[in-house]
Amino acid sequence: MCGNDFTILGTGDDNGKSNSYYFHVFYCYEVETESGMIPIINNKYVPSLYRINFKNYELLAVNSEITINTCKGWYNQVSGDTIINVYTGWSLSEEPQYFSNFTSIYTMIYNMTNDLEGKELIAICHEMPFTVITNENLQNDNNIISRWRSQSGASSLVGSHLNQIGVSDNEKGTHWFSRLLEFRKCKLCIGGHKHTYAVTYPLMENYLYNNGESSSKIDGPMTMEDTL
Repeated sequence: MCGNDFTILGTGDDNGKSNSYYFHVFYCYEVETESGMIPIINNKYVPSLYRINFKNYELLAVNSEITINTCKGWYNQVSGDTIINVYTGWSLSEEPQYFSNFTSIYTMIYNMTNDLEGKELIAICHEMPFTVITNENLQNDNNIISRWRSQSGASSLVGSHLNQIGVSDNEKGTHWFSRLLEFRKCKLCIGGHKHTYAVTYPLMENYLYNNGESSSKIDGPMTMEDTL
């Protein structure tokens, strides 16, 4: 892992893993362009986004380590002083704006999983969408269920950059990855990052729809489209 200066070894924190250069050096991957969706942002490939086909399963492997610094420094996704989230296409600002001048990772994954042909979807990433097992999180909050699942404000990240990056209140609650997995009826997401073993009960999103109804009153997952 390295920062925006890829000649300097990174430390593993956000500043030290904001560059994808070594993915290009050490990993080989094919870019599928039949659908016209080319995973390129500012002439740089988005690394580690795979769809692997098996007879009964589709494996979806996604890079969960794209940070705000990656968006700003490596992919140059900045409009004025506003940083654009490469995962979603939305700006990280108090008044979010959607940018359609590149294909967001969300849209790439949506199209990659649009036709599973009856296969079961299994997602693989480094950081899980729900990584709420830090000591700080457990010790300091009795009502852990009320916490944001991806909270960047703590000294240790609670959750995943993949599911949500940014600290603005407007960014919280996006949870695009777990929502999309639920929409695609994914039953299993495998990850690492924390040096412990854990498995959860089945998880469902708690949506709050525009009409004020919650998912506890409405059957089925939230309908997802090809953009957020």
